[in-house]
Amino acid sequence: MKNYLIKGVHKIESPVWWPGSDRTNEGDLHGYYDKMNDLSVSSFFHNLQGDWEYIKLESVADSVYQVFRQQFIGIWNIWKREPCNIYYCGSDTQALKPVEVFGRYKHFMLFNYTDPKSETGYPHYLNADIRYYPAEMDREKFEEAVNFITDPELGWQQDQFLYNRMVWSQGLTPEEVIDPTMAYQGPWLPGDQSAKNFTDNWNGCRLEDAYVTHWHGSRNAQAKLNLMQYINEKLGIPLKKIPSRVIDVSDIP
Repeated sequence: MKNYLIKGVHKIESPVWWPGSDRTNEGDLHGYYDKMNDLSVSSFFHNLQGDWEYIKLESVADSVYQVFRQQFIGIWNIWKREPCNIYYCGSDTQALKPVEVFGRYKHFMLFNYTDPKSETGYPHYLNADIRYYPAEMDREKFEEAVNFITDPELGWQQDQFLYNRMVWSQGLTPEEVIDPTMAYQGPWLPGDQSAKNFTDNWNGCRLEDAYVTHWHGSRNAQAKLNLMQYINEKLGIPLKKIPSRVIDVSDIP
């Protein structure tokens, strides 16, 4: 059985990533995310257990909405081609200690809440930047979501709604799904001790107990890059160029 760690780094032409935003003043976002991704992959190479291969999705996209479709369909194309387990972690995620994923879960998984923690139709609304697709997951639910993601009018967060639909349609309880140590959310960090305390309380676990973190590079990419570099250095994780299979998904509209 093949195991894949998949990450994506995309060049997005529009600086407007969500309604009312303009990230022009943040500088070279693609450059920041590419560097974050190198740090992220190094941390997973150091800590992700089992035999696995790294796949990097790349593209040039008009908007972040197009990236949502490109990654959704790109992963679908990989998953349906052969029996495989896929662990997707965004470029702004980091593995802090040895983490076991492959073969551990039998269902499609998200792991922790997003903010807000509930949305219409989803009392437990989960962040989708860290997700696991086992080989034995329900193909019908995945295929149904692909049919929705191809809508060119896709709006902000619609991909995350689809991922939540996929996970909660499997008949699982929150206790079977939610594990903040597998996807500690850190949009409020770096910061002082009060910010750390707030973030721990929001997650329901301490950062020190987390296996994997999601730093939310959309909240000041330069600061998140610096934080990831600091943490890798503190944990003794060397920066390495990890062999990858690069897949260009630019042709997905």
